[in-house]
This record gives sequence, structure tokens and C-alpha cells, in this order.
Amino acid sequence: MLTGAALIVGFVAWDHHASNPLMKLSLMRNPSFAANVPALLMLNFSMYGIIFIMSAYLETVTSHGAFVGGLLLMPLVVASIVGSLCNGQATSWIGYRGASLLSLIMLAAGMAAMGGGAFLGDTVVGWILLITGQAVAGLGLSAGQPAMLTWAMSTMPAEHSGSGSSLLTVFHQFGSIIGVGIFGSISGGMYATRFQSDASAAAAGTNPGHLTSAGSVNLDFQQAQRLTGQAAETLRTVAAKAYESSMLASFLIAALVIAITTTAVAAISRKHNLHD
Repeated sequence: MLTGAALIVGFVAWDHHASNPLMKLSLMRNPSFAANVPALLMLNFSMYGIIFIMSAYLETVTSHGAFVGGLLLMPLVVASIVGSLCNGQATSWIGYRGASLLSLIMLAAGMAAMGGGAFLGDTVVGWILLITGQAVAGLGLSAGQPAMLTWAMSTMPAEHSGSGSSLLTVFHQFGSIIGVGIFGSISGGMYATRFQSDASAAAAGTNPGHLTSAGSVNLDFQQAQRLTGQAAETLRTVAAKAYESSMLASFLIAALVIAITTTAVAAISRKHNLHD
């Protein structure tokens, strides 16, 4: 990580003094363009984080398998399609800035709803929150990207359009990396902590060695398949509850990060409200 950080700093310094820079970081002086960098980053951060966290829950914890688990992600997909179709109408009503901010607000709300739904587990209210959260987040994802890109590029001189587009793409794709990394770290840490705290109490009447986590919810459910009777059921219950708690923490933290980003985007761009 230190080597990577050093290389990034070196690249920025070299590119800044190059006669024909690969990335025109000076474009970040434009408030409307700069506001869209964290906004676009949050889109991929959210999308990859949702898929990373939700897949294990829908396939493993709820015991639906890969096919049904994939189908249970359809609210996110369908809402994304609907959101892309509604983008033009949204920007005509509230402008590019308004549509961009609204999409981030919807992402934060969707994250919070999904976290609450997972925490409530296999209940009617839990599934309603989970599906609703996916739909709201999906609308935010698809409505936000074209609005943000158009908003950012509409402030660029024509001769800088290529540099501006590539710079936005870099940060957009960077969001997918930190999305998986941050969601994975938070979820993994919270899962291990909750598993350990519940294991002693849940191990009553079983061999405590059976309640040693293998490191992830998928591995723990595989481990439970090799056990029989109460020991297997106890391990599955502890693993499921631990993962549901980790999902709640992950999605609430993500919602908070997106809310802070939304505030920053609004502050940076408050004097550059385009309503074209």
C-alpha cells in the first residue's frame, strides 16, 4: 500500500509538469467538474458493494442458492432500467445538479433500508425493506450516472473533453475498487466479532470446537454441512446472525459516507447550478 501511494504521488507530480499530461488534474479547479468526481465514485462504490455483500446473503444465509439468489437481485436491476428511462424527465424538472444530488440521497436511503432488512432476517418486514432498498438504490444508480457525466462535461471546453472524460472514468472505476475493499473489510471484521461474541452462548450442548469460524459465512455454512444434528444447526444460526449484523453495519456506514459525500457535492457546486 505504501509503494502504491508513493507511485501515485510520483505519477501526479510527473504528470503535473509534463508538456502533454496524460491526466489534466487542473480540471479539478472547476467546481462543477470537481463535485462530480466524488459523486461518480460513490456510484460504483455503492453498486459493487451491494453486489458483494448481498450475494452471500441471498445465496448462502437464506439458503436460496445461486440461481434464486440472483433472481432476488432483480429489484436492483429492474429499478436501474426504470431509472435510466426516467433520467431525461428528472433532469428537465430539477436540472443536472438536482438529479445528481437526488440520486446520491436515494443511494443512501436504499443502503440504510437494505441494512435494516438484512438485520430483521427472514421476516415479511425484512424482505420488504430489502426489496425496497434495492429498488431505491437502483433508481439512484441509473439516474445519477448520466446526469453527473452530462453536468460535469457541460462545463468543459471542447478541447478538454477527452481529458475530462478520462479523468472522470478513472475516479468512477476507482469507486468499484474501494467499494469491494471497504465493504469487504467492514463486513469481514464485523462478522468475526459478532461470531465470536455469540459462539460461547450458542455452543451450549454442543462441542465448542464446532463453533470456530472458518473465516467467512460461506466457509462456515460449508463447515455446517459436514456436521450433523444440533451442532450443524447452531453453527448455521450463529453464522447467519453474525452476517446479518455485519450487513447492517456495512450498509449503515456506507449510507453515512454517501450522505457526507452528498453534502460535499452540494457545497462544492452550490454556485454552479446548471438547469439545462
